[in-house]
Amino acid sequence: MTRVPSGRTALAGPTSNLESKNHGDPSSQTDNRTPSGGSPASGAGQSLMIPRGDHLFREGHVPGAMYLIRRGSLRISRTEGGRKVDLEVLDENQIVGELSFLDEGLRSASAQALCDTTVVKISGPVFAKTLEGLPDWLKVLIRSLCLRLRTVNTKIRARDE
Repeated sequence: MTRVPSGRTALAGPTSNLESKNHGDPSSQTDNRTPSGGSPASGAGQSLMIPRGDHLFREGHVPGAMYLIRRGSLRISRTEGGRKVDLEVLDENQIVGELSFLDEGLRSASAQALCDTTVVKISGPVFAKTLEGLPDWLKVLIRSLCLRLRTVNTKIRARDE
């Protein structure tokens, strides 16, 4: 399992995020962490440990993956009118970062570990391989639902500002 050093954004340095630096390809960044490989429970993906208080990703960054929470919890928040607004807390066996990953938009919120949290990273290639066997109409449905959700989120945000 990869452990993200405390005081850093997961997959990132102290003030940046590899997702945004590498246009969604955190694997192109070289650092001193050692990946754990696949997780049998997830089907594929790299396990990451995010220390309490650190961010998995931040609002406005380019997505590189979505994540399955295996252990722990993440606070989802965003900035509205210059202040942080907590949206929800996600726990074990929930997916985080799926909307921006699937619709290729920027991250609409930040995800911060409330305790030491383990996630499984689901990258573009892993997800694409999973989709290969699905009928085209189901792929269109997934994209359509994501776009509708993004539109609703944008409208709510505009109304609230």
